[in-house]
Amino acid sequence: MVTLREVLKQAETEGVAIGHFNVSDLITLKAVFESATDQNVPVIVGASDGERQFLGVRQIAAMARDLRKGLTTPAEDECAGVSLK
Repeated sequence: MVTLREVLKQAETEGVAIGHFNVSDLITLKAVFESATDQNVPVIVGASDGERQFLGVRQIAAMARDLRKGLTTPAEDECAGVSLK
């Protein structure tokens, strides 16, 4: 797996942006991952303080990890600056 640092460095070199998307449920998370896969672009997935309190950090991380397994493009998840790998 490529690290977030490596993805950001490559994006900087190529002069492109990496999208960051806050998710509030599994449906939104799936949509972000499917769109990233369709477009063959990396994304960063996050959750607001409220969503982290409502859904739980471990649950959000578990959903992201499970969906990330089948990806062909890099995806990183972050929650309050803590890596969820």
